[in-house]
Amino acid sequence: MTKPENKNKQARNDPFEFRLGLPEEEGKQQDPRELRPKPPDPKPSLQTIGLTECSVCRTEVSVVLTRSGHPFTACGKCGARTFFNSHIAIEILKRNMRELDHE
Repeated sequence: MTKPENKNKQARNDPFEFRLGLPEEEGKQQDPRELRPKPPDPKPSLQTIGLTECSVCRTEVSVVLTRSGHPFTACGKCGARTFFNSHIAIEILKRNMRELDHE
């Protein structure tokens, strides 16, 4: 009787025994939505810092910072884009700008 036990032990430890079929945990099926990574939350690429008047048509436009940190406005009504690069222009913009309420 000891010989059949040795054969069973060898069969369990055989590295060349390939397993065909489904894994042992057949009852556990994962939802494919759980396997997908969660998409990142969208964030605006440019930061809005306030509101001012358009330099051409005088409608209210938002003041946005570029990646380099300079403010600019882009009017949706007339299409004018105004970039403020000099220190004097930025100071004038700050005086005329209305800051946004951060909630």
